[in-house]
Amino acid sequence: MSLSNPSGRNRSTTPPTCDRGGSTQAQTTWRVDNWQVPVPVGDCSVHLLIKNPGLTSMEVVSAFIMDGGKDAAGDAAHEQILKALAAIDESLSGIRWFLDAWVVTHWDSDHYKGVGDLLGLYGESRGIRRRTVRGTLLEDYFVKNPVLYCGASPSLTGNPRTRLDEIFLVRIEGEHLIGVDLLSRTRLFSNCTKDLSKVLDKNIYSVVAGTTKAIRDRDITYGIQSVNKNTNRTQPRFCVVGANGFGMGSTAAITAKPTPNETSILAVVYWPSSGHTSYFTGGDGNPRVEQMILNNFFEKTTKANGPKGFEEGLLLPTLPIDFMKLDHHGSSNENLRETELGKNPLARFRPKNVLVTPGDQYGHPTWDVLQYVRDHLNDQSNRGRPGHLHTTRSPYWMTKDKPHGMDINVGHLTNLTEMLDEDLKKLRIVDDSELTDDQLLAEERDNMLQDAKEEKTLKASRLAKIQVSTTKSKKAKVTAGAINSRNIKKEEMAMLKQLGRALLDDNIEEPETSNLQDFIQSMREHRHQLQSSARESWNAICEQPILHAGNPYFLLYFTFSKTTSSIEVFDEDGTEKRIIVEPPPPVSDTHTGLDGGFFESKSQMIEFMKDGVLQMQDLTNNNPMAHIFANGRLSSTYQRFTSQQQMHIKYQHYAHQAAKTPSLLESLNLTSHSLLRQMSANLWAKKLKKEAEDNSRAAGVKNDQRLQPISRYERAGTTEKKFKK
Repeated sequence: MSLSNPSGRNRSTTPPTCDRGGSTQAQTTWRVDNWQVPVPVGDCSVHLLIKNPGLTSMEVVSAFIMDGGKDAAGDAAHEQILKALAAIDESLSGIRWFLDAWVVTHWDSDHYKGVGDLLGLYGESRGIRRRTVRGTLLEDYFVKNPVLYCGASPSLTGNPRTRLDEIFLVRIEGEHLIGVDLLSRTRLFSNCTKDLSKVLDKNIYSVVAGTTKAIRDRDITYGIQSVNKNTNRTQPRFCVVGANGFGMGSTAAITAKPTPNETSILAVVYWPSSGHTSYFTGGDGNPRVEQMILNNFFEKTTKANGPKGFEEGLLLPTLPIDFMKLDHHGSSNENLRETELGKNPLARFRPKNVLVTPGDQYGHPTWDVLQYVRDHLNDQSNRGRPGHLHTTRSPYWMTKDKPHGMDINVGHLTNLTEMLDEDLKKLRIVDDSELTDDQLLAEERDNMLQDAKEEKTLKASRLAKIQVSTTKSKKAKVTAGAINSRNIKKEEMAMLKQLGRALLDDNIEEPETSNLQDFIQSMREHRHQLQSSARESWNAICEQPILHAGNPYFLLYFTFSKTTSSIEVFDEDGTEKRIIVEPPPPVSDTHTGLDGGFFESKSQMIEFMKDGVLQMQDLTNNNPMAHIFANGRLSSTYQRFTSQQQMHIKYQHYAHQAAKTPSLLESLNLTSHSLLRQMSANLWAKKLKKEAEDNSRAAGVKNDQRLQPISRYERAGTTEKKFKK
């Protein structure tokens, strides 16, 4: 079933064409719409070329969907995509539009699986409903015979590959894409003129193996048009500048066998009439291509673009860039690894605004990248180009109670010393009152790296000893994970028991933690300090709040025109975001308890232990139920974290164990760990209550009102934004 055609284009089998403009092109205005879809993991975006936006003659000339995301944590990527497509339909107010192509930057599942599900690559197509029409994504949103653009040959095999070939009769892949405008299937960088050769220092056709005729023959096969004197100079372009390990002007791939990430399509949105570059995106990125090849290309085009440019009125993309999407969801490896900070893509491309697309794992955007982005945006602001960080998801790891190594990793940077050297030198010659946040962060990272090295050595030594002993007895291999869980917990329990005995008998010394426990404790504290610093950096550069509860997704809507750009932020379905007002996690300067609770000091932890001993004495010497229910401390804890029924059952259990055990030490051994958990939880509950009351008073709402329909713009003191009609 087909849709009615109120206005605009139909499902033509011919590719979108370059506007030939002629004498009327001066009256034509253009806009590129960029919708960033908040898929659970990975990337997905929809891009539209709008002609005469805001006028009665407005139409969607071309559109494509890039990547596709994948499912995670119970959320389906294809459902997020459908919500975004419905939001685009609504924003266009009935103007008809179709997707001409699917662009897969590279073949990692988090960049294609969601769209693959909708296209039926893995079985039956996921059904969708567009307005009143029931169908599939292919039937309702794609033109007939759409094109597939991909950074490398698809890695799919079997039925998925067969289905892919059935849907996309034309597939353009690899380095042959370089120079092609994805919005019009036009090769902009094709004419081998002297001007272009001077810009690149190399013949553009040396980018791929073969001759100029071979390139032209391929273009004819794929339906790729060539620029000529009639090509519209004012129409914006979404040009590929790198793919499959190649970059604009390179003679060979950066590596003989690029990784899947390194095959990513690198592309820019730019305006040939001025050379202005609005947007850069690179999938999971190829940092070496970006810094060694593309930076060289952009620097030369920026210097060489004159009044005439490549051809008269047709300029090449230049620097700086308005918006830049961070490679690989803001990971350290792609954005900072083995790169001098002054030479990495962020520093070279000089974006005014930065986009990140994090998921629910791996600590993206990483704490060090976030700090560097903050420094970069501050520098751009000082140069008169104030901008912000934008995200499709609230960073999950900034609200975790107990972040671990996967969330805040300090061992993944192999050659990043420039950021620390200068600050660490300053740390040795200034007092604490003069330290900046950046210097403290640098010192913290240095401490963490040192602790991590020593902890690794201790773990290796202990692992060897345990493996020797267990091999003799059970001939079983013990993993490092077992040490971190079972054996460490045994040590903690033994220490708790010893501490309990010491509190009852002055002749017994308090136990000391092992070196390994000290280092684990130290790493926990370091992570919480970095977590706190990261939250501070985030709040300084991003207008989207850190969400401590509720829906973490944001649907982003960028618009690029010749001289301006804009950003609107919505919920995943294009509606106003509902934010749950929740107090932040505990401050970072607390000490982490052995069971994950938070104690403000070691002395306070001992006081909690003493309270626990006194409670156990009451349980064994008197009526256990009366005393434990009379105790306000434990009662408030259970009221905070459990239902009344659960509270009654647990209290009965503790009372039963205490009543049948004559020895106080035995009772302590049975319940000390649980008591510590509840006491530490009580401290956390008090902090939550106090912070919630403070926040409520500040917001002028009732203390028990937790769910507030407050938009992020109202929180930031700005006006709520709606779709432009």
